[in-house]
Amino acid sequence: MQYTKKECELCLNTFDAWEKVPGEYRTKTSLTRLGYDPVDFGPVVAEIAVYGKRYSLYSYETASANALKAGRKTVINTKTKKQAVLMDINVTGWESTDEVIELMLMNFDGQVLFHKRFRPKVPLSSKNKAFLGDLNLEGEKPIAEYWDEIQSHISGKSIIIPNKYNVFKMLAQTCQKYNLHLTCEATVLDDNKRLQRCFVTPVSLPDGKSDPSLQKNCIAFISCLYPTSKLFGYQSKAKYYFNTLCNYNFRVKGEVNAYSNGYNWIKNSFGESSKDFEDYSLNTCSQIIDGLKNVLETFRLI
Repeated sequence: MQYTKKECELCLNTFDAWEKVPGEYRTKTSLTRLGYDPVDFGPVVAEIAVYGKRYSLYSYETASANALKAGRKTVINTKTKKQAVLMDINVTGWESTDEVIELMLMNFDGQVLFHKRFRPKVPLSSKNKAFLGDLNLEGEKPIAEYWDEIQSHISGKSIIIPNKYNVFKMLAQTCQKYNLHLTCEATVLDDNKRLQRCFVTPVSLPDGKSDPSLQKNCIAFISCLYPTSKLFGYQSKAKYYFNTLCNYNFRVKGEVNAYSNGYNWIKNSFGESSKDFEDYSLNTCSQIIDGLKNVLETFRLI
């Protein structure tokens, strides 16, 4: 039996199992992971006693309302998510002459809307070379040739950017350099310590492939700002399909390298170098599900 929110508010209930706790009640750890400050938690509304330990439970709605009132939290829900786009970038450097050389846009469903590298007018700074390597961008197109496509995703919307005003400043600076019109606003999350801990350092990719840290950062934003995103359901389903087929191939068909072959299929088919499904976008997860569904149905595994 799961208690309703109203029943919990009538008295300070003590639950003896997690499945009995209403979904809108969270532990201190859970709220912290979602990016809320302890001052936003509000009063304890219930407790849970499991495995010999007791945990206080707080109202997610109260924490959200308090954070919004204090201006500490960007509220993303099923309505507002359509008006916001996540963005992350790589740049040649952070000086007045530098510019954007890679840009990713992702919506709050985890769908990659745009991800390209650009040919800059200036070389990479020595500091950025240490992160990104000595990239050869001569074969890439300048950002101006992609601007109509980029604008179609960001025009009139709020851009959620990672950590510093410099990120949006660099986009505006690049637009000015190429005489491009920028029609959007930025929401900066540099005061959110939880998001700061989510950031991934850019990595060097000598084979010319896109930097996976941009996608990881965007997904980290979603997990903190919109934890009910359908992305996470797709990630779980894709992982389940993958493990089910690999386990079948290993145990029934005797394929010793079933899992490594599976990960090679993901890498070669979708360009994902990570073996962690939590790093995959909605695009990749959808394709994995579609690619494995018929096979699993044929073997009556689902």
